[in-house]
Amino acid sequence: MESPTDIMALLEDMKKDLEQIKKNTSDNSIVETVSLENLKPIGVDVTLCADLFKALSNEERLKLLTALGREDHYFAQLIALSNLDNSPLRFHLTILKEVNLISQERFRGKYAITDLGRQALSISSYFFRLMREQEV
Repeated sequence: MESPTDIMALLEDMKKDLEQIKKNTSDNSIVETVSLENLKPIGVDVTLCADLFKALSNEERLKLLTALGREDHYFAQLIALSNLDNSPLRFHLTILKEVNLISQERFRGKYAITDLGRQALSISSYFFRLMREQEV
């Protein structure tokens, strides 16, 4: 299984590749189709990647991650921010913790975004901006 540091490095490489693609395209459209021969093997645990993308594929979890990206919060604060009941909120927080996107203080229970979570949120924002530009 890949370590969080390895995943962060892979996400950073993806971000650089996306920036390069953006620079190489005019009128914000992909000029050249990517062929399988040009893809670099990244040697990542596909199960871990699938879990990471699963965690990012839910609107409520993205909202929670965004809120924690602004500042750390306690469970009760997250209930108020998200308008979720205890059980669904705990479910979403558990999924985010399992893939190391957030952490929780041991004694006081405050939730915080991790470095990996910040990278994932940054890349998600970048994808969103690319999608918006494609719509125009």
